[in-house]
Amino acid sequence: MENLDKMVDSRRRLQLRLVPFPPPCYSSHGLLLASARSCHVPSTDADRCLALGAPLLAGCTQKPATLNHVTGKVSYKGALLRTGVIVFTPDTSRGESGKIAFGTIKDDGTYIIATDDAPGAAAGWYRVTVGSLSGVSATYDSAPISLIPEKYRDPTLSQLQCEVVANRDNHLDFNLD
Repeated sequence: MENLDKMVDSRRRLQLRLVPFPPPCYSSHGLLLASARSCHVPSTDADRCLALGAPLLAGCTQKPATLNHVTGKVSYKGALLRTGVIVFTPDTSRGESGKIAFGTIKDDGTYIIATDDAPGAAAGWYRVTVGSLSGVSATYDSAPISLIPEKYRDPTLSQLQCEVVANRDNHLDFNLD
């Protein structure tokens, strides 16, 4: 019986896998959303409940952030971008935390930032990333072509940052070079 218990315990440990270097996570616009050194993959019903329930419990204890209106334009080398996405990630190097805010770049180069489904972003400092893909690829199997340098898709490489100021309309334009 003791050997059976050891085998079951050993099997459970194998089911909870650590994935050492997962590939980065990209949005449908090709923007780097996340990259992690390790990832816990839930394999039992109890693990799935914990993984899904923990964010809900955390949300119950936090006061919702007041969102501030954020709009602007995005251009590359002086020409307005006509497609893409812009993402505001709280700047942890300045002590910021919270939710990521994002907006879709429209045909006229403008964007409106939203957090979850609500318009606006919490006040604070953000690192900014921009992704803009052509939608046309060289072959059926190849990925779409980026209209701007790849560095703008990574929050540490883009060197774009901004401050969203509380209790006012924030108009933030970004001219990429």
